[in-house]
Amino acid sequence: MIVMALEKSAPHMDRATKQAGTKAIAASAFRMGWRHVPIPQARKISSADKRLRRIVPDDPASISGLPLGGIGTGGVGWSPDGRFNRWSLGSRVVQHFSEPACGFAIRSQQPGRAPIASALQPPPQRVGQLAAFHFADDQMPGDYAALFPKIWRSFILPDMGLRLSCEAFSPVVAGDLDSASLPLALFRWQIENISDAPRDVALLGHWANMLGRFQTHEDRRSGGNSAGRSNRAYDDGDHFGVLFESAALDDPIAPGHGQWALLTRCDPSLRLGRVVMFDGLGDGADLWNDFLTTGRIGPDDRQWLADCGFSTDETGLPTAAISAGCNLAPGAQCQIDMALVWDQPAMCYALGDRHWRAYSDQWGRAGKAAAAIGAYGLKHQVCWSSAIDDWHGQIEQTLGPAPHQAGFALNELYLLVDGATHHATADRIPDDETGDKGGGKHFGLLECPDYPYYNTLDLYGYAGPALAACFPGLDHRVIEDYAATVALDDPRMRKAMNSDARFRIKKSGFLPHDMGAPGEAPFRILNGYALADSTRWKDLNSQFVLAVWRVGLRADDDFLRAQFPAVAMAIDHLAVFDRDGDGLIEHEGFPDQTFDNLPMLGPGSYCGGLWLAALSAGVRIAAIAGEKAREAHWAGLLEKGRAAFECLLWTGSHYRLDRDGPYRDALFLEQLFGPFLARKYGLGDIVPVDHARTALMHLYQHNFIEAGDGIGPVLLSGLPVEDKTGDHGDPDVQRHEVITGIAMSFAAQCRTYGLITHADHLRRTLYETLYTQRHLCFRTPAAFEPSRPVYRAAFNLRPLAIWLDTP
Repeated sequence: MIVMALEKSAPHMDRATKQAGTKAIAASAFRMGWRHVPIPQARKISSADKRLRRIVPDDPASISGLPLGGIGTGGVGWSPDGRFNRWSLGSRVVQHFSEPACGFAIRSQQPGRAPIASALQPPPQRVGQLAAFHFADDQMPGDYAALFPKIWRSFILPDMGLRLSCEAFSPVVAGDLDSASLPLALFRWQIENISDAPRDVALLGHWANMLGRFQTHEDRRSGGNSAGRSNRAYDDGDHFGVLFESAALDDPIAPGHGQWALLTRCDPSLRLGRVVMFDGLGDGADLWNDFLTTGRIGPDDRQWLADCGFSTDETGLPTAAISAGCNLAPGAQCQIDMALVWDQPAMCYALGDRHWRAYSDQWGRAGKAAAAIGAYGLKHQVCWSSAIDDWHGQIEQTLGPAPHQAGFALNELYLLVDGATHHATADRIPDDETGDKGGGKHFGLLECPDYPYYNTLDLYGYAGPALAACFPGLDHRVIEDYAATVALDDPRMRKAMNSDARFRIKKSGFLPHDMGAPGEAPFRILNGYALADSTRWKDLNSQFVLAVWRVGLRADDDFLRAQFPAVAMAIDHLAVFDRDGDGLIEHEGFPDQTFDNLPMLGPGSYCGGLWLAALSAGVRIAAIAGEKAREAHWAGLLEKGRAAFECLLWTGSHYRLDRDGPYRDALFLEQLFGPFLARKYGLGDIVPVDHARTALMHLYQHNFIEAGDGIGPVLLSGLPVEDKTGDHGDPDVQRHEVITGIAMSFAAQCRTYGLITHADHLRRTLYETLYTQRHLCFRTPAAFEPSRPVYRAAFNLRPLAIWLDTP
């Protein structure tokens, strides 16, 4: 688990967890203590270059929480201070707003005394919203811990005489993809009477009808447009709660519509109450007064259909609540379980391409399965929780129990939920009508919202091992998708983003930069990236070949034989850039690789190393495929290339970035990525081990300790002072940044070459910088600067490279 502390966590959290009958929170969990403070007004983005969204980090009060949700279902972020304030339920964006109508509240009464109740989140910013509620203040401190996919919250409430704790999770369990794909969040609340008098206690769960709220044409009023939404009671004898619905047409169901549910178990030891509909933008007086005075709400199962209102005025926000209460003797405790479900099976991209979410194969596509999913979740809650704990234990045994070890790796998996994740079934518009060669069954992770491309290949080479470790079938699917694109040709032209240059979308034999953008038609129109002509990039084909080999290590030889034609085409087309026949490909003087702000010329260590690693993989794959001629030819290229790599790029202390470019004398952090992957994937050593260790120690000192101030290793050090321009218009982009995933890769390289102490220190420092000091947990950026409190491109794919640092 990962630990992040803004103030020292109180020891009662683990104690309360043990007393509740569940496992103690692992040492590797991310933790923080907090107090409710007034939420500041939304800040303007402060940016050196607004196109790149270089953002001043928020204060600790607005820190992001771990998202709840399944893979491909979208997520709901539950912040440490109790707000539900981040939503990735649409198919294109992550939205940041707090919805006070969604949350929990606690109530306690001692005989003969006035009752006390409090919502477990700060007050709303909107004047008058839920004004009758008593919201938490700075006298109600709490503790928060998270270890993907679990959240723990804990409170000591002296005025109420209670200890309150909650374990919340979605069933994202490694190896169980069906469970991991459910649109479901489970909450187990434990209430303990720690006073010496009996207590009448109750828990309130309330939720707004969010259907249709995450469509791209959403109404911009603060509550959204609730027109056509309505809630209704649900009881099946075993479960009690509310269904959230709308009057939208459902043949077929529209994206963003379907059914939500908030359910609890029917338990004779608990008194249950329900209000099916109240206005979540109103003052909530009737509901709160019942809850405060009696510890039970309703019964009120009356319904109404929300109207659209005037365009200048707010319409009502249909909100529902359920309560559960009991009497507790001193020292006694009770347990209350709740399930939140969002069954929204359809998703749609900007050009109209429609897909069904993967869970709909089992649960149907009518958008009416929320209650059934919720009941299934409550039935399996205990076994899933145990399975997650076992998985956490396995990772802690492998990586170590400290927060920067297992916790760092596990918590970076938040992106599987919050990465605008595409996880679709095979059933959609036929291939011959769409040009979609994958039959509709795709998996995709967005590079990030600022750079919105699916499965960006130059980043996926870093992120793929995380999927391979947890859900290898998804990694397999991504690579098969890419293999199907190798021979494709798309002669349509794109215009470069920053110039009048034109280039083809896709050339046969060259891998695409990405599988498309949600702003177009992902998996049908490839290469959404248009900053430059990626068909001339020198790293994509090599990354693909290495990924095929990585998947093949878990699959059988039949997989590698099947992929040989794509591998051969990728290698042979990249080989044309070896213009002098020395076995190394050459750069062409522009940014033709993942560092798209760094021009390179001649042979270079990054793409050259990847090329040699790809040749090593190609030789193995050709041998398995029985392609003796190709095996021999590629083996010859590999031997020549290795010799040229040493002769042209080794300086005695490190490998040059390139031979002829403007940054050839700079110290380039990622110079050994290709040789590292070859070693990690069992392909042998491309460079002498003593050279690799010497280079890594040199980079550790100069790029991390000196240029990075011991905060993080910068991509380049030793740059001339006169380096003042960049292809993005900002000289600091990439050149002077700590590129988060690259820094994680560097730590993994140190470990792989035996520099264990260096690797652990790097990992610990990155964890402390990102989680503890800069409050960037669960929104890990592409890059940050060590000298200024700014970052770039949050929710980035490449930091899943933390999983490269695993055996």
